[in-house]
Amino acid sequence: MSSWKTLFGHAESKTATPPPTSGVNGATAAQSSSPAPRVQLRAEPKELSKAEAREMSRTKDFCVQGWNTYGAFENDVQDNKDGTVTERVTGLVWQQGGTPEEMNLKDAERYIAGLNQKRFAGHNDWRLPTLEEGLSLLRGFMNTDGLYISRYFDARQKWIWTSDHIAHPVEAWDVNFLDGHAYCEHPDNVYYVRACRTAQ
Repeated sequence: MSSWKTLFGHAESKTATPPPTSGVNGATAAQSSSPAPRVQLRAEPKELSKAEAREMSRTKDFCVQGWNTYGAFENDVQDNKDGTVTERVTGLVWQQGGTPEEMNLKDAERYIAGLNQKRFAGHNDWRLPTLEEGLSLLRGFMNTDGLYISRYFDARQKWIWTSDHIAHPVEAWDVNFLDGHAYCEHPDNVYYVRACRTAQ
């Protein structure tokens, strides 16, 4: 099995912002995808125990069912009309959808590499989200698809891998939008992938 460093590798190359295109409410894609983030979240993968994950959700005040059910964190999602959305509170750009099928963590890494190779949406710095980045997408109420996430996201990806893990046993964290919670799972289990990047 690949090491955690390999499984959670990041693309290091950066790209220039693509030419502006028409966006929501008359804004350009450059304007809508590059806001000044109001909340900065950890982007680097790390080992995170269950107790630490629970405490992090409370510190950040995320809306995590069972951990911090009445969290006050409110995300602000904007459709970029290019297969991505920008979460303007954190400055993160996300795939609107993600993988059409569930996959294990090794295949998730390959999928991310493929996005970067083909420069999805004009960029090659896509990565798996950290747990706190994934939890920032949770909302305290269900959308019309029965998911605790903004309606701007594709409903297919009901749960997604993150880049954070616990050491004993070796498991990775995932975020479940169906029940608004997070879980640790073996890397051979299969979940969807929704890549993110930090807007430049």
